[in-house]
Amino acid sequence: MLAAYPWQRLNYRFGRWQAEQTLWKGFVTFGAWETYHWESTVESFQLLDPYTGAKLGEMYSQKRLQFFKGSAYAEPDVLTPPAGAVEVAGDPRSIAAYRPAGGAADTIRISWDPYLNNVVLREGIQALRTGQSDTLPPAYLFVDLDLLDKYRAWFVDEPDKPARKAPWANDVRTYRPGGPPRFGRSR
Repeated sequence: MLAAYPWQRLNYRFGRWQAEQTLWKGFVTFGAWETYHWESTVESFQLLDPYTGAKLGEMYSQKRLQFFKGSAYAEPDVLTPPAGAVEVAGDPRSIAAYRPAGGAADTIRISWDPYLNNVVLREGIQALRTGQSDTLPPAYLFVDLDLLDKYRAWFVDEPDKPARKAPWANDVRTYRPGGPPRFGRSR
């Protein structure tokens, strides 16, 4: 990947408050009424254009990747909440290597978009390794980060737990890339 893509400097925001379902209320009401509360998470970070602030993509943090097997996922994260600059080689909408701005070789981490299809991910990496392709496959579906951000508050914008009521976040819980779900499938 590093041979196919140059390093580009981007901004990131890391750590957020998100609306999570209050399970005990769901059990008491048999799921008839869903209620939500604010919960902090550092499972992903968002990449932003340094000039316009536009959302370019979202990637798993090392904390989330530690659930997977392998030594590559055991490394500590090199990003710190709530925001900063990062160098990225790859596609922020699919898979990329990243490191802190000006970081050494031992600070390089690899991550991918939480909504990326794993088959597409594996095939893209294999095509790069074998030389069949000089770029990653494009992100196969549009991920609506604006819709997802309606139910989240990033630490850089709201460092303390939001005082407002957590929104009814069923749209996020059932979100599928490509748009809102219709009978369990994206449009």
